[in-house]
This record gives sequence, C-alpha cells and structure tokens, in this order.
Amino acid sequence: ATTENNGQFGLTGIPVGDLTVTLSHRNYFAKTLSVTLAGGETEELNAVLASRPGSVQGTVQRILSVKPLPSLSPLRGAKVTLGRRSMTTDTYGKYQFSDVPAGRHGVLAELTGFVTQLRSVDVEGGGSSIVSFTLKPATATITGRVTGAKNAALPGVTVAAAGSRTTTYKNGQYSLTGLPVGKLKVSFSHRSYVTKTLSVTLEGGGTEELNAALKLLPGSVEGTVTKLSLKGAPSMSPVKSAKVTLGYRSTRTDKSGKYRFSNVPAGCYQITVTYPECTAIGGPRNLDVQGGGRTEFSVDFGLKCPESSPTPSPRPTPKPKFSFF
Repeated sequence: ATTENNGQFGLTGIPVGDLTVTLSHRNYFAKTLSVTLAGGETEELNAVLASRPGSVQGTVQRILSVKPLPSLSPLRGAKVTLGRRSMTTDTYGKYQFSDVPAGRHGVLAELTGFVTQLRSVDVEGGGSSIVSFTLKPATATITGRVTGAKNAALPGVTVAAAGSRTTTYKNGQYSLTGLPVGKLKVSFSHRSYVTKTLSVTLEGGGTEELNAALKLLPGSVEGTVTKLSLKGAPSMSPVKSAKVTLGYRSTRTDKSGKYRFSNVPAGCYQITVTYPECTAIGGPRNLDVQGGGRTEFSVDFGLKCPESSPTPSPRPTPKPKFSFF
C-alpha cells in the first residue's frame, strides 16, 4: 500500500501472527517494524521516517554586458555559505554541498567588489537542489568640495573616476555615485587650474568624503621693447638687450626687442625695463597674473632715449695752389 496525502495507510487481508512491516520512500531511510496480529482485529501502526540527506549545487556568475544580449561570466573564488559550512567556487564558478539535511536552508554568495546575495532553498531528502547566483558589482559614492584661490569654492571643476564624471556646483560641492569598490584614482580638472589626482579606497554601499584644493595654472608674460625716435617723423624701433625684470626674474630682449617669461605663478607683480641712458615711458607696470581662463599676458614698453647729435660732415681739404715763375 501507499500512504495517502495525509500520511495514512491501510493493509487488509493480512494473516494473523507475528509479522514485519517495512516502510520505504525514495527520499527517506526505510524502516522495519514488528507487529502481532490476532484474527479479526485491526492493529494501529505508526512510524516516523528519517530523511535522506540531499545536496545543493549551483553556479556564481556576474553580468559582463546586457547589450545586444546578456552576457554572463563565472566568478572564481566566490564564497558560498550554507548553514555553518562554507566553500569557494572553482574556475567555472561552480560549488556543491553534499549531505545537506532535508528542509529549508539559506544559501549566501559573496565576493569582494560585488553585492552579497542571499537565497533560500527547500532541500528534499535524497534530492539535489540547484541554487545559482548572478552577482552585481558593489558600488559606492564619493562626495566632497573643491576650492581654488584663497580657499574659495570653485564651480565648474570636472571630477572623474572609473569612467564616471560630474561637475562641481556653485558652492564647489560634487557627488559621484555608482562607483566600483576598491582603490580608485579621482581627477579634478579646470581650464584655469592645475589638474589634481587623488587616491581613495571605497567600500561597497559606503560614501567617502574627498575634498580637493586646486592651484591656478602658471601664466606667461611677453612683450616688446621699442625706442622712440623724434628725428623727422616720430618712429619706434626695437631695442636689443634691454633688461626686463618681473618680480625676482630678469631677461633681456632679442634683436626684435621681444622678451618672454614662462611658468609665472599666479600673483601680483611689478615689471620694469632698463636700458643705458633710457627711461621707460610710463615707468614700471603692475601686473596681476590670475585665473579665469587667461594665462598669457602682453606688456609692451616704449623707451625714451637722448637723441644723438648729428656728426658734422667734414669740410673738403682745399687743394694747394702752385705758382709757376
């Protein structure tokens, strides 16, 4: 006979005397009981069967891409936990637990850099259950403030990390979300400031604060030094080897009267020019090298020099006169 849905069974027409009754099920260990039957009587016989252990197996994968079709890749070394037992996936992302008691169990899959996933499974005695996982990359968030000159909030800074980017607001604040966990490099760039790169270590689900202070880009200063001539029609001619001084740096003009200073840090400077016996028209100049997208500055000087007196033309030597007697 076979038990009903309620576990009840009945056997009739059984001979009287001492008998053995065997109860068996594919998912349970068989059990044998003894019973003594008398003629015309009905005997009640109950039994509790012990479940055979089952197994739980599966694969742990990750999503590589979703377009044009979903693409999965096995995850090696993922930790899978069932009850008090743990194991790691093989090269193909597979795992298997044997001798798992029948009943409901929780199975946990985890790997650094991915979101931990928990699933439940009902294990039948003697059966094999499949529980597979598709882990999503764990993400984190970076927030912070970017400042520029005089520690002032700096808007319009591009903040980039791991293929994601954003721009700072008017108050210099920014936020980058959906970043992969682990060690990342974060860059801060602006057209008027030196690009800065910082490192940060992110944990899944966390928010890390990362502030940055940027320095203004160095500028350049160039110009031409000319000399005023009032002979005839007024004209300007280039001055070679005039000394031009910017702060603590000096240079001399070339044959075209030109000069140039490169890599000038942001700040206020006085620029002067000197040349023997000449004075700069307008005197020294004040210059403010700062950001705002402008890094090149042009400052020209005109010199006033004493006019040289014209050299008189030599008089012709009179020819001697000879008298013949």
